[in-house]
Parts: sequence; structure tokens; C-alpha cells
Amino acid sequence: MGGDGGAKQRRDECPRDRGYPPIHEADNTYENCIFKALVLGLLVLIAAVGCGRDVDSEKQPSGMTASAEASTTAREILAALYGYKEALRIANESGTETPSKDLSAYLVDPLLSEIAAMIHSNRQKGVYYAGTSVPVDPKVTDLRADAEPPTAVVRACTDNTNYRLVYRRNNSPVPAPSYELRILASYEAVYVAGQGWRICKATNSGEPC
Repeated sequence: MGGDGGAKQRRDECPRDRGYPPIHEADNTYENCIFKALVLGLLVLIAAVGCGRDVDSEKQPSGMTASAEASTTAREILAALYGYKEALRIANESGTETPSKDLSAYLVDPLLSEIAAMIHSNRQKGVYYAGTSVPVDPKVTDLRADAEPPTAVVRACTDNTNYRLVYRRNNSPVPAPSYELRILASYEAVYVAGQGWRICKATNSGEPC
């Protein structure tokens, strides 16, 4: 903008009242006009760079806030996953007739109904799953916070080394074909308004990890 204003004046004129120290009449030359125009341009450039830095610094907290929110959300989702695994262990061992009561704090359908049906079926057969199925290094790989409702996908290596089907009467193992004890699994989560994140689906890939 300083360059445009200078172009409208005669070559032998300089703006006087721009905040510079007073100058002598002898300095009122064309060369001095050029020099001061360069100084003015430099000051404008410095101011522009300074403003740019301020804008960037203002944008940075916004990005950091978004990242912090995503990190907090991921922790909430993983807390639901770990809570589900612990609630499943307790429901299996107790043989409760109402497993949905405790599991509903972490699960919603269709997974909630599937797990409740499994526990009920095993109880009738006199068996249950002892131990815990442990998600190893789970990561939220697909978070859609803007969806309605918000959803996410968690992938993990599930360790079933200490998770086995046993007879309730004596805790002896139920004979079963051999299978991989550590397999890749994915879990789908959904945000339930007024309740928080819940796991709604679990899929075992069958691939060892």
C-alpha cells in the first residue's frame, strides 16, 4: 500500500508527517525520497511478517485443541473396550442370569445381545469362559466424530492365552480343537447421547498376531 501512495506524488515530493524524525530542507531530494520510501516499505514488510506470525500463533492453539479432543475421545473409547472385557470376565465367572445389566455400561446391540445370549447358553450347558480376553495395544484407527451418531473403529491384537472354556463344576478345560491364541480383532464403537462411548460390534479376523 505504501508503494501505491508514493506513485501518486511528484518525484520531488516526499510525505512529511509519517512519524519520522524532522529532516532538513537540504535533505529534501529525490534520492532521499527513494531512501525513505525503501525504509517505509521495509517497515511495512516487517509489520506484515509480524502479523503473519501472530495469525499462525492464533491458529496453532485451535489445531492443538482439536488434537487434544481427539486424544481424549480415543481414551474414552479404549476405556469402554477395557471396561467391556472386565465386565465380560465378571459375568462369565458369576454365571449371572442378567449379564446385560453390567455389560450395558460398555456395550450396546448387536454385541450386547450376542454376549448375553452366549453367557446364557453356556450357563445352561454348565460351562463358562474363565479368564480375560486381553486387547493388546489397541488403537483407534477410524474416528468419525462428525457423524450422526459419532462412530469409531478400534483394532487390536487380542490375546486369549488365559481365556478358555471350562466346566463350571470343577474348572477343568472343555476339550476343543486347537486355535490361535493371539488374533487380530476389530471393534466398532458408537457414541450414545447421555451415556458415552459403547462397543457395538466385535470381529475376529482369524489372523495371528
